[in-house]
Amino acid sequence: IAFLREIYRDHGVGCRETTYRGLLLACLNADGVEYTVEPVARIQHLGPTSLKCIQIAGQCAVTISALGDGLVPADRAILQTYLRWLEHPWGIAIHFGKKHCDVRFVKCPTDSSTTLRFRTTTD
Repeated sequence: IAFLREIYRDHGVGCRETTYRGLLLACLNADGVEYTVEPVARIQHLGPTSLKCIQIAGQCAVTISALGDGLVPADRAILQTYLRWLEHPWGIAIHFGKKHCDVRFVKCPTDSSTTLRFRTTTD
């Protein structure tokens, strides 16, 4: 989160997504933090699929968007899907808009909350 704060403080808003992505990668490189750009997840029935995020230290994922109206529920849902596929507990969705910056901490949904359980009976 400190890297994202630095980027916002030093560069503000109004740049393209690729600019912010490059700035984050430069910060990670400068501090020697391991990362993977567009990590590949093996998805059932689809096979290996590149995810549009940055995986940091094999522990979390960051999605970056820019110049739109801000983060929308779909951005959170996409990140939650990436977190589930990468088996990471949390991530950050950030949007550098034209006038402001939106940051959301996103937790991976747990399977227990979304799994339906059925009981069958036999006669």
